[in-house]
Amino acid sequence: QYISNNIMTNGTVVFTIDRNNFENEIISKFGKELDMKNFYKKKKYIRFENEEGIDYGGLKREFLELLSKSIKENSEEVNGYLLPKSKESDYWYVIGKIILLCLLHNDKLSVNISPFIFDNILNKNLNRTDLMKHYSMLNPKPFSFMEQSNEKNGDIIQMITDSLITERKNTLNQIYNGFWGYLLPTNNIFKEYIKSLKCIDIYDYIIGNVNINVNDLKSKIASNNDKYRIWLINI
Repeated sequence: QYISNNIMTNGTVVFTIDRNNFENEIISKFGKELDMKNFYKKKKYIRFENEEGIDYGGLKREFLELLSKSIKENSEEVNGYLLPKSKESDYWYVIGKIILLCLLHNDKLSVNISPFIFDNILNKNLNRTDLMKHYSMLNPKPFSFMEQSNEKNGDIIQMITDSLITERKNTLNQIYNGFWGYLLPTNNIFKEYIKSLKCIDIYDYIIGNVNINVNDLKSKIASNNDKYRIWLINI
């Protein structure tokens, strides 16, 4: 089920992927080759190079499994969650685009990306409370250093910021830019929908809950915009 048929256009895009060169393939096929015109086409299919098979859903699921494995290999695991490791290529920019594609097409990833990544997409400048919340999720004893520290509260927040953001700032920016760069610039209602989500909604939608779809998110979203409410009801 798509988020809205109103923002999707008729047409088909077929991605031919060489599974033996998977990482470079997704950078190429989902990077520059996937432009704004093709991004919002309703039908997207996967085929694997030199392999027979028609994508009735199985090939796409296999692609998403390979993508999940790739994300895991390029991330560090912290307390059961994955945080991206720095890369020189456009890999994480493309992953940002694919996260938006997952929202559009209700696709699932089988990899436990930290909700912090989704929060950074939605709210690039996280406040103190949110930083501490994510830090505590990623650390079994999140504030144990405070017991041995006389640091001021501001210094502690700076330590948390350094740990979560500073060390991977470029990577976080790539994901952010990949995601927001492919939202339709003229569709303000769709942008409002995305901005009204919370990070845990996107986490559940893409990763945490295999049965959730866009209808499950409707009750969580509040707006005073009548056009937006009517649009959401009609999804």
